[in-house]
Amino acid sequence: MTSKSESGPLVLIEYLAQSLPFISFNTGSVSNVLADELPDSFVDSFELSEWKKKLVLISKSQKYF
Repeated sequence: MTSKSESGPLVLIEYLAQSLPFISFNTGSVSNVLADELPDSFVDSFELSEWKKKLVLISKSQKYF
């Protein structure tokens, strides 16, 4: 999810409820709260290389799998 103004808070909550991994741009109040608990799931830039790094971190994480 790459929205500049909001992360889609219900979408993030639904992903968490189903234990699905996600990567989201760090914007909005839900992202602000979740980023403290799941820092590998949030990106602060729109640089593709940063998103790729997070994807690798998430894919290796045992939190979701």
